Amino acid sequence: MKGIHHFKKIALLLFVVLFVSCGKSFTDLAPISNANTNNFYKTEADFESGITAAMNTLYGVYAPEGPVSYTGELMGDNATLYIIAGAQADKHAFRDYAIQTPNTMVYAFWRQFYSALFAVNTVLDKLQTATQLDLEYKKVAEAEMRFLRGFIILIWFVYGEEFRW
Repeated sequence: MKGIHHFKKIALLLFVVLFVSCGKSFTDLAPISNANTNNFYKTEADFESGITAAMNTLYGVYAPEGPVSYTGELMGDNATLYIIAGAQADKHAFRDYAIQTPNTMVYAFWRQFYSALFAVNTVLDKLQTATQLDLEYKKVAEAEMRFLRGFIILIWFVYGEEFRW
C-alpha cells in the first residue's frame, strides 16, 4: 500500500515537471544567449563573417584529403598513398578504382559539399530579409554568394562523377 502511494507521488511529480518544462520558451530555437542564424545576420560585419565562413568551405573541398585531391591526382598514376592512420581500405579504394557504396570517404565528401551549399544558401536567404544593409552591398554580396554556389556545384559535378552511383 505504501509502495503504490509512493509511486503515485513520483508519477505526479514527473508529470508536473514534464508539463512545466515543455513550454515554448524551453524549446526556443533562437535564444538570446547564443548567436544563431535567426539572430546573427543584422549588420554588414555579420554578413562579412557569414560570407567568409561560406568561402572558407572551399578549403574543405580543396584540402589535401578533400574530394578534389582524391578524385583528381590520387586516382591517377602520379601519386602514391603512404597513409598510416585512418580508414585505409576506403582511401585505397580511390587508388584502385574500387569505390563501393559504404565508403566513408565518399560520405565525407558529400557532407562537405552539402555543408558548403548550406553555408552559401544561409547567407543568400538572410540577405533577402536584411533591412539594415545598403542596397549596393546587398547586390555585391548576393553576386558573390551566387558565384560561389555555382562554383561549388560545378566542382561537385566535375569531381563528383567518380563517386556517383
